[in-house]
Amino acid sequence: AAVVAINALLQRCPDWIAALDELGRSMLHMHEHRAAFNIGARILALSGDDARGLELQVLAMELAGARAEQVLPLRRRLAAMRPDSAPHQFMLATTASRVGYYAEMHAALDAALRIEPNLLLARWAKFLTPRDKFFASRADIDAYVADWDEGCAAFERLDLESPAMRPRIEGLMLAQCNFHLAYTGIDVTSRQRRLGRVLRRMATAAFPQFDRPLAPAAGTDRRLRIGFLTATLRHHTVLKLFGGLMRRLPRERFEVCAYALESGSDAATDRLRGELDLVRTEIGPLTTMAQRIRDDACDALIHIDIGMHPRSVALSAMRLAPFQAMLWGHPVTSGVDTIDAFLSSALMEPANGADHYNERLLTLPGLGCWYDPEALPLQPAQVSRTGSTTTRIVCAQNGLKLLPEQDAVFARILAAAPDAELVLLCGLHAGIDANLLARMRPVFAAQGVDFDRRVRVVGHVDEPTFLGELWRADLVLDALSWSGGVTAFETFWGDVPILTLPGAFMRGRHTAAMLQVLDLPELIAADVDDLVAKAVALAKDADARARLSAGIAERKHRLYRDDRVIDAFAALLTREIGALRT
Repeated sequence: AAVVAINALLQRCPDWIAALDELGRSMLHMHEHRAAFNIGARILALSGDDARGLELQVLAMELAGARAEQVLPLRRRLAAMRPDSAPHQFMLATTASRVGYYAEMHAALDAALRIEPNLLLARWAKFLTPRDKFFASRADIDAYVADWDEGCAAFERLDLESPAMRPRIEGLMLAQCNFHLAYTGIDVTSRQRRLGRVLRRMATAAFPQFDRPLAPAAGTDRRLRIGFLTATLRHHTVLKLFGGLMRRLPRERFEVCAYALESGSDAATDRLRGELDLVRTEIGPLTTMAQRIRDDACDALIHIDIGMHPRSVALSAMRLAPFQAMLWGHPVTSGVDTIDAFLSSALMEPANGADHYNERLLTLPGLGCWYDPEALPLQPAQVSRTGSTTTRIVCAQNGLKLLPEQDAVFARILAAAPDAELVLLCGLHAGIDANLLARMRPVFAAQGVDFDRRVRVVGHVDEPTFLGELWRADLVLDALSWSGGVTAFETFWGDVPILTLPGAFMRGRHTAAMLQVLDLPELIAADVDDLVAKAVALAKDADARARLSAGIAERKHRLYRDDRVIDAFAALLTREIGALRT
């Protein structure tokens, strides 16, 4: 009706910008994103300095699912047009952070706070995000942790329960999640608990209807309903690890539901729609999504990756099912008392593992997941290895995992193994990785290693290209503090040895657990010096690498499609739900 009326006005006054703006916004509500974008272009043609046209274009692109790097130039122009607008500065910060330009993000947040000092959205995002995507030094890590402590303390002091605050809480919870703290290498347990208490106060104040305890539905002769929540219910690392748990729960005993917390679907989503009892991909306000989940009356709700998306964190702070647990898609405690259990791998936890969680630690056998490498888009037999005299050492972990102390490990290995090259297969983007590489170069130079000649940086590539690079490696080096999960599974599928140093926390022990299963303890280092010595020895000994590769080929079947995990998971759910009934 609005469109009809506005078009009637525009028949009389075709250049009326206010009417065009309203027409564009109506198109956005109707999901006519291309039309809204074109109306924005029309406004800009009439008045190049009118921010309304550019804002329509930005919103149309974002709602249509454009990548953040496509939207960022327009967000920059919009913020420049409206330098007095705190919301526009904040949205520039949000878009810049998604691309990885954290310095630009902080500059925009600072601009927003100069305009509106009490803009809590900006304060929340600012303390949770470091100044750079890659830490330049351990001193920078310490500074970030200190800023984190100060920022968290400020929110601990806020009167979150006041009537004036409640309408602001949902936006605050969705502004940013506490993702980066765990990548500092420190014990984050106490800080996760602190922030968890803040999140629970927020959730209780804004969504009190989701705070009361729930009991499982009566009746033992019906199937148990199990819900799974994930930020990405599509082809992604977490579905590779845990999609099998959803699909393979015995249907005679369990009804399985899945909930996407981020827009977008693909062939993996379609497969789940065909195999599960219920798949929900509708994204809406937190109240709507939480009520929808609660109305589905799950007996248990399993969060796959709390901490990977703000919506996953926000919903974890609510009571939506009688039993709520988390898997290790993001292997850090949630910190909230609404998550009852952390479901981990028996082999990955250190002796004091229970101390690292706010939740009860419950372990599944083996590696605690069900991974099927046959589903990969490329198989090792399709990858040809070229005969080369250069030993190819690959690090295939996300660049976020490469802490400053990692640089010296790489440099020492290359200095002692002059015939080796290092391949950084870390998903680095041109323009974002510059600070990381600038940090590395002087460390390599100090060891007499020419970084640009001896190190090859592979940018962000598609999955088949990634796998091809991985399986052509002679040796793979794990990252310190946070080891490979899916990447380790895929490396071993190609019979390539990985050298690892187990960390103090579960997130640094994935590869070591796999090597235990493979009976290859010689690839587990005792300390950094041992890691360097083992890497140098293997870089120089092709026969030793061949023996390790043969051992992996012989025993790698132990890593995959472990039905013991499915059986144990089913038994755990039955036990926990049964205990709540009694």
